[in-house]
Amino acid sequence: MLFACCKASYLCQVLRAVVLQMLSCGYRRLQNGNPGGLVLQRHLRESAMVYDRVFGCLLASFVALSAPAAAQESMEPNKIPASSPFRLLDTAELLARYGRETSNPLALIVATQLADQAGLRTANRTVEHEGSSAGEAPKPKEPSWLEEAAALAKGDPAVLSLLDDVKASARKGLVQGLGATVSSVPGSGNDWYRNLAFKAGEYAEAKVDILNSGGIRLFIYDASDNLVCKDSNTSARHYCGWTPNAIDKFSIKIENRGASAVKYKLITN
Repeated sequence: MLFACCKASYLCQVLRAVVLQMLSCGYRRLQNGNPGGLVLQRHLRESAMVYDRVFGCLLASFVALSAPAAAQESMEPNKIPASSPFRLLDTAELLARYGRETSNPLALIVATQLADQAGLRTANRTVEHEGSSAGEAPKPKEPSWLEEAAALAKGDPAVLSLLDDVKASARKGLVQGLGATVSSVPGSGNDWYRNLAFKAGEYAEAKVDILNSGGIRLFIYDASDNLVCKDSNTSARHYCGWTPNAIDKFSIKIENRGASAVKYKLITN
């Protein structure tokens, strides 16, 4: 089974709990005389077998450290700690990508519940576009994974009913979780998110994922404009982690290294 090789992994345990919860949901519907429950259970079992073949122990290797080991790890500015909720979010994004590639709405639903476990919420933040073409930056709208799942469901009543259950059970508000903002930095310009508050003594994290193409750099500055952390790698993901020494506000700068606008998602804790 999917989880047989990674029992010690926290993420595997969460994913297993989500799938079992969905199977239980289908069983309750069946008990209530809803034939859609049987269809839902069959879909979920088929999806679990697919996950087993496709992912194997990938989730375990992705978060190989258990919670006690994570507590002893050293914090590196551009490496996501094993204990970070960003790891759980990475697994959700992996499942969402798989769902899109295989047109599997259940993968997107599971991804949504994992993201909910990580505390992911939409954050309405003020972004300052800077650069000669700043006015050209579009205002993109990123469809949610549940919206994508609904489109892939193609009217399947069992999947649509499950979607309604997930929507109803989702936690509301940004409380001790991750805040996500989707925007677009203009060509050869910068996006600034200024005066963001992070708690003193608690590990602060910021991640930027490129959603189309292009190259960016990520910079974190404190209230005195001192550079705290930067990530200038050439991949589609940029990450910074640091520990504020005192109650302070920080500014995040996303620099576009190319001439075309770059769509991205900023996530912070």
